[in-house]
Amino acid sequence: MILVKSFIALLISNPENVILYCPLPLHHGGGGLMGCGHALLWGATVVNKTKFSASNYWKDCAKYKCNVAQYIGEMCRYILSSCPEDNIKHPVKVMFGNGLKPNIWKVFQQKYKISQVFEWYACSEGNLCLLNLDNKVGSVGHIPPYLQKYSSLQLVRYSEESSEPIRNVDGFCMKVGENEPGLAIGAIAVNKRFEPLEYTGYVDAHETKKKILHDVFVKGDEYFNSGDVMSRDEIGYYYFVDRLGDTFRWKGENVSTNEVETVISNLIGFKDVMAYGVEIPGTEGRAGMISIVHDHTSMDMDFLLSSCKRNLPSYAIPIFVRFVKSSSLTSTYKLKKFNLKSEGFNINVVTDTIYICNPAVGKYEVLTPKLYSEINNGTIRL
Repeated sequence: MILVKSFIALLISNPENVILYCPLPLHHGGGGLMGCGHALLWGATVVNKTKFSASNYWKDCAKYKCNVAQYIGEMCRYILSSCPEDNIKHPVKVMFGNGLKPNIWKVFQQKYKISQVFEWYACSEGNLCLLNLDNKVGSVGHIPPYLQKYSSLQLVRYSEESSEPIRNVDGFCMKVGENEPGLAIGAIAVNKRFEPLEYTGYVDAHETKKKILHDVFVKGDEYFNSGDVMSRDEIGYYYFVDRLGDTFRWKGENVSTNEVETVISNLIGFKDVMAYGVEIPGTEGRAGMISIVHDHTSMDMDFLLSSCKRNLPSYAIPIFVRFVKSSSLTSTYKLKKFNLKSEGFNINVVTDTIYICNPAVGKYEVLTPKLYSEINNGTIRL
């Protein structure tokens, strides 16, 4: 509720004049708390939509005279794709939400003439929250360097293999340096240096215990493990990097699915891109694979490969590209990858067209039964 209060106080001096557009489900923290919370706490008017529609987003805002609007991550990309025309008329001046990717942020804000974007970070089951108050593109919040040691939020070094914090010889966690990715954790234990936030966890007590780290910096302290990786720059701006479990190892390097999805979606007109790692027999790590909602016959694969080479590290360039007719979304508009991961590049299961970046020819080509067999028996080394 503290975050809700700070939002509405910053948005407009007279909250009664706020008409907030909320296209999120009310069971989601963004809709039920950050959306309806403004009506309950401040008497703001909230326009709730039963279902998000990218093509109707600005039409609804104009129809209901909304001057504040809400988003979560992928929504802004869908809106850009569905409303490409310039000079769209709407009264929205302020937007707030979370998960807005940097490559979308600037384009979105300039195209639709949004004066202020409040990007925030929080986790429903956790005790961490940050708020970006000053339109710093890509940042989820700011803590001045002189206050960081007193903050409940800390970033610590972690193992890319185990996803667990790395401990020093004394058994304690180690904080990361500037611009170094670190695991975000939040203080729970009573410690006078901090203002620890309460952590009630899940209904399942066992699952709650799994998220608590003990003896982190001193004996007896406790921290909530968010499972999220962030970085912090030299002046204290924080940036979301990735969620542990969404990264994978290839060629001895850690591949960020978030980075791959952002780069490739930007290249192909903000279409849905899902990145994940797939196992190859006899090969260490997982090879990169993406699924794109696009007609493969209209995709220039040479352009895709050359663009990936210019914009991604060599180890992050997708080995496999699958073209799907549609993407599956959660109720909070996050892309589902579970089935895609389990099917991998198995052409005996997948009916969609799959391309492979064949090292023998140095280009993408359609994955045939012959190529599939050669990959699995080790004839083709990736």
